[in-house]
Amino acid sequence: PYAFFSRGADTQKLRMEFIWQAPDGSEVVAANVGYCNAAKLPTNPEEAYKRIEEIKKYCAPLLNSEHLLLMNGCDHLEPQDELSEIIAGVNKLSKDRVVHSTLQDFFREVEKVRDRLNRHMGELRHNLGGGAPTLYGTISSRMYLKQANHDTGVTLVHWAEPFSAFAWGMGAQYPQAQLRQAWKYALQNLPHDSICGCSIDRVHDQMMTRFQWSQEIADTFTRRAFTKILAQANTNSPDGEAIPFGVFNASYYKRSDLIDVVLELPKDWPKPEAIAVFDDQGQEAHAIITAKTVKDEWRLDYFTMTSQQIINPLVITMLAEDVPSFGYRVYWLRPVARGPQTKPNGFLNVAKAEAENAFVRVQIHSDGSLNVTDKVTNRTYKKVHVIEDGGDVGGGYDYNKPEKDTVFTTEGLPAQVTLTESSPVHARYRIHWEMMLPVSANEERTARGEEKERLSVITYLTITAGSPRLDFCTIVDNTVIDHRMRVLFPTYIPADTVTVDGHFDLLSRGIKASEKDWPTEPQLKFVDLCDDKGGLAVFNQGLPEYEVSDDPSRTIKLTLFRSNSYVTKAWWPNVRSEKAKMLGRQVYRYALYPHSGDVEAGKVVEEANTFNLPLRSYQTDQHPGEGKTTYGFLTVKGKGIVVSALKKAEDRDTMIVRVYNPFSETKQGAITFHRRPKTAYLVDLNEERQRELTLEREGSLILELPAKKIISVEIVT
Repeated sequence: PYAFFSRGADTQKLRMEFIWQAPDGSEVVAANVGYCNAAKLPTNPEEAYKRIEEIKKYCAPLLNSEHLLLMNGCDHLEPQDELSEIIAGVNKLSKDRVVHSTLQDFFREVEKVRDRLNRHMGELRHNLGGGAPTLYGTISSRMYLKQANHDTGVTLVHWAEPFSAFAWGMGAQYPQAQLRQAWKYALQNLPHDSICGCSIDRVHDQMMTRFQWSQEIADTFTRRAFTKILAQANTNSPDGEAIPFGVFNASYYKRSDLIDVVLELPKDWPKPEAIAVFDDQGQEAHAIITAKTVKDEWRLDYFTMTSQQIINPLVITMLAEDVPSFGYRVYWLRPVARGPQTKPNGFLNVAKAEAENAFVRVQIHSDGSLNVTDKVTNRTYKKVHVIEDGGDVGGGYDYNKPEKDTVFTTEGLPAQVTLTESSPVHARYRIHWEMMLPVSANEERTARGEEKERLSVITYLTITAGSPRLDFCTIVDNTVIDHRMRVLFPTYIPADTVTVDGHFDLLSRGIKASEKDWPTEPQLKFVDLCDDKGGLAVFNQGLPEYEVSDDPSRTIKLTLFRSNSYVTKAWWPNVRSEKAKMLGRQVYRYALYPHSGDVEAGKVVEEANTFNLPLRSYQTDQHPGEGKTTYGFLTVKGKGIVVSALKKAEDRDTMIVRVYNPFSETKQGAITFHRRPKTAYLVDLNEERQRELTLEREGSLILELPAKKIISVEIVT
């Protein structure tokens, strides 16, 4: 395999061809070539020859081989029809030989000088690598695209594929063609100018249609899988009015978590003044009818498709306990004429603007900021969760701070704080700010304008008994443009590096400004700051941009969105992007997680996965069945081992489980299946068998994952 790209590598240091080494030691030959360096060659041979000589003059000192790659065409341009004639004309003038070739032939020539190549391990985010800018601002352009990409990926990878595979194992047909089509729609949205959000509105409108198609397919077959799985369970109840529903867990470990459940009540069902939810052991679960403000502002019973509409909805908030890994648990809803009769599950004290459980104490100030005390480490994080809004006169490609910026924050701004929900196991606070912000940049785009408009920001803070995690849902009614909104979490942790969730890896990055090309950086699920005492992590759902300040406060700054009206005014001053203004309702979900120890000891990876995979519910009816009402299809044990995929194999009637180790030491664990496999194979990412694996007597598979290693296993049942 080879890697070819046009941005990110420091060619002055690595030269244009080098070996890119992965953290697990595997490596590929890579080439970082000038962006479209030979696009639009002149058809006149003398002018084409002169152009190629200029490219050679720049590139020759950076080459390790004698072969210079010329790329005719570009991401917006097809190769020229007259290219063969141009090459023939240039060859009559040049001492060098120009060949109409392929990338494979080029890399074969580079392989011949492999011993001359420099090696690089780690990220490649150097600005102007290969002569093309890295365009850091695209990480936060049109944030709704990043959120849609996140949501679609989560539904496909963690819900539709695994639970369709489980249903297939129970006799259902696996929706191979349909899920493949959903993947095609999603992947069609990932060319760089598409997912980066730096094209015109029509491009991104079509992207959202494809995301919706992909999401609808994935959701449909997830529900069908739930239907098949619950059909096997005995959901009958002595109470004929009881409504059964399943709570599903897509994590690779047992879960107890808060969940908002939307149920459809029969028309003749009594209107409940109160409700009770019981598990399959007859124990009453902690559940309340969800507050109307939460239901309405979160749009929990808001439907956009007639086929999914619920006529008589009831939304409840409950604690689902001990839901098995890759499994489900059945509950029954009953109307009652009294409040919940449950014992407190864990310690939780709730007041008007203060809450405390066994792990954290939260105080809400009059300006809506928080003091969060980690009771395990006895460290208090003061004035966290401040909204910051600064100017942005850039565009889709770039964030550009105005020459004379004016930054507004909610620090000191009176907030309306309301305790909207309280139960023995959770509390929800509504924090509402009204910010007065400039309507737009001034005409010269050198500063924010004088005219101001009111902008509403509502944050819901949820604290749950038995968990140190604080969940936030922030709803912004954006009424202004040319600005960037972020959430600030001062940590005052004396660390020089930050740990970031990456692709199958944990990345360590320097915080000092001198070590970075750009202040903001990309992330997947979380960013974490810690020292010997403990740390603070910020989780996110589809918000890929953060910054950590290079000052004593070590503030984690999470970008919610950027609003602008140009693709890029510097290049195309007349190309406007109305929908990049991000006007109207925006919803953002993120969480704060204080912990003891480092990222591994604090279980940051596991908790970030938990936050990104909320439990799901699915209503069924009362019916007999031989299946269990609490069941897990697969369990993965072992500290530090992460499951990234579980699916039916593409070309065989078997299952694929993919796991990885993001840490720097070898990890051991085991995969246990709901029924004993016949055999198992180690396969590569193409699902081609490498060797047979040995199963334990009871059918489990012992794993040993070297540092940073990805392993795929095929299960034959």
